[in-house]
Amino acid sequence: MGGVIGSGWLFAGMYAARASGPAAILSWLIGGASILVIALIYAELSAARPEAGGTIRYPAYTNGTLAASLVSWSTWLLYTANPPTEASAAVQYLSYFWPGLYVDGALSGAGVAVAIGLMVLFVVVNYFGVRWFARLNNGITAIKVFVPLLTVLALIFTSFHPANFTGEESGGFAPYGISGALGAITTAGILFAYTGFEQAIALGEEGSSPVRDVPRAVLTVMGASIVIYVGLQVAFLGGVTPRMLSRGWDHVSLNSPFADLAVAANLTWLSWLLFVDSVISPSGSSLSFTASSARLVYAMGENGFFPGIFRRLHPRFGVPHYALLLNFLVGLAFLLPLPSWQSLVSVMGVLVGFAYATGAVSITVFRHQGIVGGIRIPAMRMLAPAGFIISTLISYWAGWQRLHIAIPMLLAGAVVYAISCIHYPKPREDLRGGVWLVMLILSMLIVSYLGSFGGRGLLNAPWDSVVMGAISLLVYLLGTRSGFWYTSRPFWQKEILPQLQRDHRR
Repeated sequence: MGGVIGSGWLFAGMYAARASGPAAILSWLIGGASILVIALIYAELSAARPEAGGTIRYPAYTNGTLAASLVSWSTWLLYTANPPTEASAAVQYLSYFWPGLYVDGALSGAGVAVAIGLMVLFVVVNYFGVRWFARLNNGITAIKVFVPLLTVLALIFTSFHPANFTGEESGGFAPYGISGALGAITTAGILFAYTGFEQAIALGEEGSSPVRDVPRAVLTVMGASIVIYVGLQVAFLGGVTPRMLSRGWDHVSLNSPFADLAVAANLTWLSWLLFVDSVISPSGSSLSFTASSARLVYAMGENGFFPGIFRRLHPRFGVPHYALLLNFLVGLAFLLPLPSWQSLVSVMGVLVGFAYATGAVSITVFRHQGIVGGIRIPAMRMLAPAGFIISTLISYWAGWQRLHIAIPMLLAGAVVYAISCIHYPKPREDLRGGVWLVMLILSMLIVSYLGSFGGRGLLNAPWDSVVMGAISLLVYLLGTRSGFWYTSRPFWQKEILPQLQRDHRR
């Protein structure tokens, strides 16, 4: 829960309202249902194989190192961008007291310095191990859940304008159409807000009863977060005053959204509580992501994608300390050119779908090979392809403006993979086992260019989404067939399968 409830609730409600009006409620429900399907897939995977950095180790087992490298690259970029994103959110709220920290829609030099200081703090806490992190995180999470729930109740019962949802002066329920609601899932920070359930998977191997606890943690946190986020969106939509809405939803602009609504409703006590939580919530989320991203780098070292130094653990604290340092430096590379919450979130939203897609292929291959754990999700034969299609559409709906920037970043992972093959030779089977994922990335770029989400408009809505969904289903079938072929190879049957079965029994 500490990973999910972060800065997303502080800002995403406003940006979703700007993009889709009251239809933002649908955006949260569709986004939550989508991530829940993906979470169910990973819940079963984590029960079958609890492992540090499991989200990127699963495709390595089922499809080889090329697929795992592309997934790990996108996941790593997503995770390392989280601490600077959360730090910038905290600084933006604090600019209410120190306006010089946030100027003209971006952090100033002083604001960037404060954000870097917060990022250093996240690393220091994680450096001393998972037990210290867990004790601190539990207390922070309790506050983070209480404050959003209190905000929902306070705004609904003291400052609520029902006409905002259907009134003609505000454009009705969906003033920007269904495409606005779908686009908001990625671009407004909704997906960013929901990410975090995988923290339990990334840290699962370090738990005492991961087969029991990890799936339970994943499913519980997703159900709770959907309820909290939908409630916050309703409270924000109803809490906007007629004066703020005079020029339409797309012109609602607040530096500290919920705190500003509290001030407008004369809830001074709530505004102060929100300013305090604007530091606690992002910081708590970043503590979780700093921990899990270090484990991801460790797993990437296990895959041979990164040098072996990142597999080293601190002799006393047992944490991948070199990985923590690397992620801090990469976080700076995100923060310096993108010094605002919105600009960082727009990049991260595109990466979410790619980071989660291959779980659907991995669980299908795991089941085919009889690698199952203490939990079997019903209807997984339907959920797996649905999860893959959803993951693809999530990225596609971000639009051409973001995809044509993000996809080259993803393909850069293929370049790094090729370089790693020079130092760590890979079997030829790994190329065939993962080429389908490259096909997915390239086909998305083409459809996005032709489609209605910022593209040329040659494929109109909703047919462009239908075409992208059909392509993703075909790629899913190719991916599972490649996985069946890869896991039938003699080297896999002799070396990897016995290890998986042995570890599972233990």
